[in-house]
Amino acid sequence: KNLDKKRASGMWAKAGLIQRTVRGAVASRTAMQATLSLSERLMASKISKTQPTVVITWRMSSSSVLHPVSAPAQEQRQKEYRERRQNDEMESKSRWGELELPVFDTATLSDDEYLAYGAQKRLRRMALLHQVYFNVFRKTFIPTKNVSVTYGDASSLSTSLYYGNIMTPATMLEQPTLQMTPEDGKLYTVLLVDADGRMDGQAGQLCHWFVGNVASNDLSEATTVLKYTPPSPAKNTGVHRFVVALYEQPGTLTTEQLSSVVGDNAGDLAQRFVRCDLIEAQLKLKVKGTAFSQVQWDESVPNSFLTHFGIAEPQF
Repeated sequence: KNLDKKRASGMWAKAGLIQRTVRGAVASRTAMQATLSLSERLMASKISKTQPTVVITWRMSSSSVLHPVSAPAQEQRQKEYRERRQNDEMESKSRWGELELPVFDTATLSDDEYLAYGAQKRLRRMALLHQVYFNVFRKTFIPTKNVSVTYGDASSLSTSLYYGNIMTPATMLEQPTLQMTPEDGKLYTVLLVDADGRMDGQAGQLCHWFVGNVASNDLSEATTVLKYTPPSPAKNTGVHRFVVALYEQPGTLTTEQLSSVVGDNAGDLAQRFVRCDLIEAQLKLKVKGTAFSQVQWDESVPNSFLTHFGIAEPQF
């Protein structure tokens, strides 16, 4: 009995110590959160719920705060949901396995629709999975604008950049069409890069398209810094991440300002080696959206190296 009493008292003492430790930790965390910004508190709460704990070493963007979805977009989605719930014909087809779901193309959604359907969250998850944030932007953010590029007349999983879909270089030989919804009075910079295309052993990307002062999807009045070149993943180098990045400009940028972040000879392969995070910092841009696909070598790549870069395809 005495032994049981000692064990019990020891257990209660340990429980009291644990309780005091937990209270102290909660108090410390509360005091710490009182001094943090909203974006830092959001990230701290996400990290605390993740097992095991992941330490993020790159900086947070000011655009990481969750972007509010406009009320009309939310109301429209709720209205569609209520109408479908009250549709007897739709319910009957659903029960009998005859219901055909409409397929909507996220590449063509407006910004409000894009955010209302949560497409930016799916993109963010896939970008984190494929390490697009760290390798291209050197930070994480939640996209607030829907952007994509489409090869050909219609967008699909084989012709448009989404979030990790597989495409082939042979179908991406011609300059694509930019798809986004510009805001009045604002100008944008568009970068199309190969996150795995830099072959000099340094950090950065291979830039395939660089356009500034973009006011609409019609790029005839925009400033083209680097003309479009198709994807060129060399043989035996695996899958490459082909990424489009959309940045908001602080104002109109001169050709000299835009050209200062790339090399003088745009036709040389080495002059297209860039770092998106440095371009963003030097031109004071704000990243607003992204999309990416995965591409791998095919028989069109050797000709792309000869035609656009004037060299034979590197051998690995």
